[in-house]
Amino acid sequence: SFAGQQDTYLNILGNGALLDAVKNCWGSLWTARAIGYRNRNQIAHKDVSLSVVVQQMVQSEVSGVLFTANPLTGNRNETVIDATLGLGEALVSGLVEPDHYIVTTKERQIRSKTLGQKATVIRSQSAGGTVTTTADASTTQALPDQQILTLSELGERVARFYEFPQDIEWAWADNQLYLLQSRPITSLYPVPEPPNIPGHPKRLEAYFSFGAVQGMLDPMTPLGRDAIATIFAGGAKLFGFSFDFASQPLIYAAGERLWARMSELLYNRVAQRIAPKVLAVIEPSIGQAVSQVLTEPTFANPGRPRVKTVLRVGRFVASLLPTVIRTAIDPDGQRRLAEQQTATMLAQRTRQMAAASTLAERVDCFEKIVDSSFRFAVPTMVPRIAPGMLAMNRLIALADRTFAENGGTGHRRALEIARGLPHNVTTEMDLLLWQAAQTIRSDNESYTHFAAHDAATLANQFQANELPTG
Repeated sequence: SFAGQQDTYLNILGNGALLDAVKNCWGSLWTARAIGYRNRNQIAHKDVSLSVVVQQMVQSEVSGVLFTANPLTGNRNETVIDATLGLGEALVSGLVEPDHYIVTTKERQIRSKTLGQKATVIRSQSAGGTVTTTADASTTQALPDQQILTLSELGERVARFYEFPQDIEWAWADNQLYLLQSRPITSLYPVPEPPNIPGHPKRLEAYFSFGAVQGMLDPMTPLGRDAIATIFAGGAKLFGFSFDFASQPLIYAAGERLWARMSELLYNRVAQRIAPKVLAVIEPSIGQAVSQVLTEPTFANPGRPRVKTVLRVGRFVASLLPTVIRTAIDPDGQRRLAEQQTATMLAQRTRQMAAASTLAERVDCFEKIVDSSFRFAVPTMVPRIAPGMLAMNRLIALADRTFAENGGTGHRRALEIARGLPHNVTTEMDLLLWQAAQTIRSDNESYTHFAAHDAATLANQFQANELPTG
């Protein structure tokens, strides 16, 4: 962003001093700080240039910065204001501890105020330049409440104009607020665009990282994002909804990653009690985060679930119960049945893809297969997994109680026991890797070859069928 890379000169008086300040500002393009910044960010020095902005000096009594979104939490409904006495140079240079105000943007209420020391004060001199003084102003509020609210409103107008959260420098002088400069908040992570659902009011939205649950923290390709959105659109048909990948209201993209929208759950009093526990099973950190989010005042008065929603969920759960009961009675038989159903489905999908000869047919076939995947996986897998999850949770609870006085190792011991259960895919893969390692170790040529090459080279040789065959 280049913020803070070039020098700033304040309270310049006279033409000669102004020209010197402009030249010095140009020269700051080649300070060690600026050169180091460009080197770190791989920016060619020959490609940079600098324009100097000359502005009339505002002799500020109070100054500071304003963020139209909270840069620490990402909350778009919070305006954060830092304020100090005198000119803003002490604040932007990190020389002073300012007052810190947080305003709720929509409600236009001051949520919190923290008074800083404001010990360093920079002011203009009548002969030009500035003077720095020190004083303890920790008990003095730099900006009155009414000006805090007025400044927050001005910042919101600027953010609406630029259609992006802003980092604004401001000043208070002669009973008037001045906005000195504005730029986008570069450290703010993008958020999903809230859905525009007819009849639904604009309100605080809550999402969790879909990729984090799946262990995929890197960006996803557009095709990958659309494919997953299509999966969830198809899954919605289980509840009687009809969506495509673009209109489904659950999965959204931001920062080239996917985010699952859970706002409707958190505005529902029944789901509020269930969601943290269910999500904690999927990913413990999400359950903790949801519990923290529910402390927000916005979610303090959740509504009742709609009758239509209760009926849809009830019909869906009722359709799974027979399989849950059969699995609890005969887990091995239901596992074999699920494997047979999955093999049949995969064979059918393979035939469908093989029959698609043109690109258009393949795209259409791919979309249909992806769209139907959830509708197969949920009724086939979920009711057969649920009894095992319940039993696993009971085992963990029992182990926690049993080993409570032994360093709290019950949870770990329960997971170790579960890894030894038959048909554990992870354990089976580990055993196959162990068997492959033993085979390589027993063959001298293979052992020598593997010891002499790194993993990347061995992988490339495997792809090219160039590994030793002994």
